[in-house]
Amino acid sequence: MEALPNHVNAYLREASGDDFTAKDFRTWLATVACAEELASREKCDTQAARRTTANEALAIVAAKLGNTPVICRKCYVHPSVLAALADLGGVTLPKRRRIKGLSPLEASVLAFLSAAADAAAA
Repeated sequence: MEALPNHVNAYLREASGDDFTAKDFRTWLATVACAEELASREKCDTQAARRTTANEALAIVAAKLGNTPVICRKCYVHPSVLAALADLGGVTLPKRRRIKGLSPLEASVLAFLSAAADAAAA
């Protein structure tokens, strides 16, 4: 019998028609949850406050994933989300029009990540 994660990943690849795995979905969930949590908070003025805020947000994400905050930071939350907090003191999600298949929050996070990628490429 095939191992359960392999079975789930095979189903996801078949259903999506692409090379997605369960980790892709967990990464997206973690990134969206962390961005939402950080966007809901006041801007941080000090590095200590930024670290505390990041740790609190990662603890919330870790609870949702059933993982540790360290693993969430290292393996699941997109680095641009935490970089915005570290560099700017907070995360601001742009308002986005609806994108088919995504919630308004997910569309905003996607726009945020696209803008971060564009800024990094420039």
